[in-house]
Amino acid sequence: AGTPLSEGPSNGFVNTDAAGLNLNQHIGKKTKLNASYFYSRIRKDLDQVIMRENIVSERSFLSDENEDETSINGNHRLNVTMDHKIDSSQNLRLRANLSFNDSEYSLLGNSQTFDGFGEEANTSLRDNLAFGENVSLTSSLMYRKKFQKVGRSLTATASFGTSADNQEAHQ
Repeated sequence: AGTPLSEGPSNGFVNTDAAGLNLNQHIGKKTKLNASYFYSRIRKDLDQVIMRENIVSERSFLSDENEDETSINGNHRLNVTMDHKIDSSQNLRLRANLSFNDSEYSLLGNSQTFDGFGEEANTSLRDNLAFGENVSLTSSLMYRKKFQKVGRSLTATASFGTSADNQEAHQ
């Protein structure tokens, strides 16, 4: 999963792209390779204009708000499995899973409040920008030996995993 930098595609214009590839290949008589790659991307654009009138104790205040918000999340996944049959009683299996996620979020907004006479009472500006990346790798190597006595076998597994996150935000 990507780095969640916004609340999701509930409002605005959403564009989603996705594609994938699969490979199943026999390499010689004893080795089988399965690999898959998947990419997905979602982009949400939201532009809002809000005009509001508040009435408090016979006084009114007008406010204008403008916001331009964009979020982009991309995801790459690669999965590989290789099975190798050493002989009729032994085999090796290598598995590796790699994923890369990147996210970007930006919000530019301003608001103004006016009193009942049209005079500006206050103004504000919001400018937020955030980036995030995540890389993750997991892998395992399994050796299996079947013995001649039915129900007897030996299995040994070694595993490795690592991940790295990088996030940056500006306001």
